[in-house]
Amino acid sequence: KRRPDRMADFSTKLKDGCGALTPIRFEATDGQTDDIPTSEVVTSWNTARNAVYQRIRAARKGWKDLESYKERQLLMSDGERGRAFSHIRAWRHCVQLGRPILVLEDDATPTVDFTPILRRALWSVPVGTHLLYLGYSQAADWRSEISPELVEAEYVWTTVAYIIWPAGAQLLLSRLPINQPVDNWMACMSADRHLKALCVRPKIIRQREAWNVNSDIRHSDEKPDTGDVSCTNNSSDQTEMEKLLIQEVGSDAGLTATSVGHVASQ
Repeated sequence: KRRPDRMADFSTKLKDGCGALTPIRFEATDGQTDDIPTSEVVTSWNTARNAVYQRIRAARKGWKDLESYKERQLLMSDGERGRAFSHIRAWRHCVQLGRPILVLEDDATPTVDFTPILRRALWSVPVGTHLLYLGYSQAADWRSEISPELVEAEYVWTTVAYIIWPAGAQLLLSRLPINQPVDNWMACMSADRHLKALCVRPKIIRQREAWNVNSDIRHSDEKPDTGDVSCTNNSSDQTEMEKLLIQEVGSDAGLTATSVGHVASQ
């Protein structure tokens, strides 16, 4: 509704990159106006665990900014809480459906080899896998290589594109509340070996633009560091629409999609 340009661009790229996907929209969570129980998504979070993996990534890449990743106590933005609750709803849908689903955010851009790589990857997914990231930002080294297209993740960021199995969805629901941005929280579930998360390599979904560029979600840890212990939500935040796709996944990667939208604060 509020970002028809993004939905149009998303639909075009989805059709061009993986024509088997057929999106259908329905409304999800408004981070500003909808009731989001704190028993499911908290209102503040501590950055300490995420900062550990930010430093690991920086060291792995040879960056010189290790001292910039600090522990802080922050308030989650309305957008972060709306996004988290929208993913919770997607997981509940997966459990109700009883089969894996593909979840895509509306800035997802498939690569040209999306379909053949996904099909090979799905054939190699081991029994007991909970989640398969199709797009991600890698923090730590891979735990293991399962096949040429699959690696086991320790800690990765973003929720731009992933396949989740009912057992994984049920596991995440059993671990609520989400106590930090949802991608960090899911990464912690993987790092602690509660969630068996794999990644397709190379990634076959990329975000339309660089991280945090033209995003509809205000990231609480991207506010300027003023030395304050906490950040507060800004009442002048603009609200935008973010869409997710929830899509049933078959073993042949033939897919029929349902789109989920949620209003989030920039």
